[in-house]
Amino acid sequence: LIHKFYKDAFGESESLHLAQQYNLFIDAPSNTITNSKNRNVIYPNPTNNISTLYLNLLSDLEVFNILGEKIKTYNNVNNSINFRKSELGSGLFFIKIYSEQGFMIKNLIIN
Repeated sequence: LIHKFYKDAFGESESLHLAQQYNLFIDAPSNTITNSKNRNVIYPNPTNNISTLYLNLLSDLEVFNILGEKIKTYNNVNNSINFRKSELGSGLFFIKIYSEQGFMIKNLIIN
């Protein structure tokens, strides 16, 4: 809420209240899952064992390690997919998500 003060024609102080609404997305470690229509969420992230990617659209995925090497490919993934430490190992991973809306890249940290 923004307060602005001004003087009217008679010199009296008036207060004008202006409100502006923003959509705020925080893409950081959290204990809650938040999702919107055009958003894909990885939870928990970072993880010590298993992390789940929740998808809004049917998607193809590519998983890259920190060196940029493609280590996994998943086709026609619907709703969600689990990433396990036993399959990927530890480290920082980049998940490229392809859907009918284009592509996006999400980070995954496995300790």
